[in-house]
Amino acid sequence: TVHEIRLDCDADVIILQIEQHGGIACHTGRESCFYRKLTPQGWEIVDAQLKDPSAIYGAAAKTHTQDAQANEQVDVLEHLGRLMQQRKAADADNSYVASLYQKGINKILEKVGEESVESIIAAKDYAVHASSENQNELIYEVADVWFHSIVMLGYFDLAPQLIIDELARRQGLSGLVEKANRSSDA
Repeated sequence: TVHEIRLDCDADVIILQIEQHGGIACHTGRESCFYRKLTPQGWEIVDAQLKDPSAIYGAAAKTHTQDAQANEQVDVLEHLGRLMQQRKAADADNSYVASLYQKGINKILEKVGEESVESIIAAKDYAVHASSENQNELIYEVADVWFHSIVMLGYFDLAPQLIIDELARRQGLSGLVEKANRSSDA
């Protein structure tokens, strides 16, 4: 039951004051679609799942779950892209990213290279000894590569979504064909 509808100052957001019936409003089986909270560690799920989506959607639940997971991943990258733009104006003494931007593109590229090498070493260590410690180290180092790559994109005012769009464009395309197409376009 809708009790009130409000519109924000630039008319791009509405707030509905409602009384919810049935307990579940989100296709993930939660009371609300707003079940994630941004923390310093990233997006955190803060509301419990009340019902398994497969009990709601049956066979279609797998697609809904995959879509929700993909949206969560995009949200993190989107957030980081916006954060990079904000950090450009931040005080370099109080922000690691702002200090990289202040030092310039060479320092940013140095960090991308350094983290890439550390990822290679972590992958080699994990290949030699597949321990949970080595797995975690590989995950941390790849996260550092991704993070510093997003810093680099931010330097050029490029959103991470552009990379996601490019990867989506390549879906179903042979890597050999895609690479050959790049060579012929040049």
